[in-house]
Amino acid sequence: MRNQKGFSLLEVLIAFAIITIVAAAVYIMQSNSLFSSLRSKNLLIATNLARSFVSKSEIELEAKEFNVLKDVEEGKFPEPYEKFTWKREVKEQDFSSLSQIVKEASRAQAKAGGGGDNDERDDAGSGADNQGAQDMVIKIFENYLKDSIRTLKVSITWIEDAKPRTISITTLLVRYDAQFRTSQ
Repeated sequence: MRNQKGFSLLEVLIAFAIITIVAAAVYIMQSNSLFSSLRSKNLLIATNLARSFVSKSEIELEAKEFNVLKDVEEGKFPEPYEKFTWKREVKEQDFSSLSQIVKEASRAQAKAGGGGDNDERDDAGSGADNQGAQDMVIKIFENYLKDSIRTLKVSITWIEDAKPRTISITTLLVRYDAQFRTSQ
């Protein structure tokens, strides 16, 4: 038997194959880690830009009448955020279901016997009068809410991995100086 020193060619090839597989796995994990880090960084930047833009918009739009606000505005951020774009939408809030909710609640209260002094009514028309008054109050309140509340939606968009990504924040703009009006 000969005394062998060193490795055979087969042992070297097997060791090289194992090292190659391990290196490829480490490369893939690092690549995914870097991509996740970039995605997280972009999402964090977009979130901070959106929050900042919402605050800026609230201050900017606070002193303006709702009827002079643009429904949709779009733009780009300056450097170093030039790959991010913004879109600001101001929409009227829909309160049309409010009257239906109040009517359903009134019906449920009347069925439960909590309709007040129904037994003490002298004339048959008082229920219709109350309903008419209730409808008028609901309409005044709906008009007040329409005049005093708008939905503000800010969307930030950027391109990542050849696909557009978007994050949106929605809040309400409230005019505290809106007036109750009794006419349409």
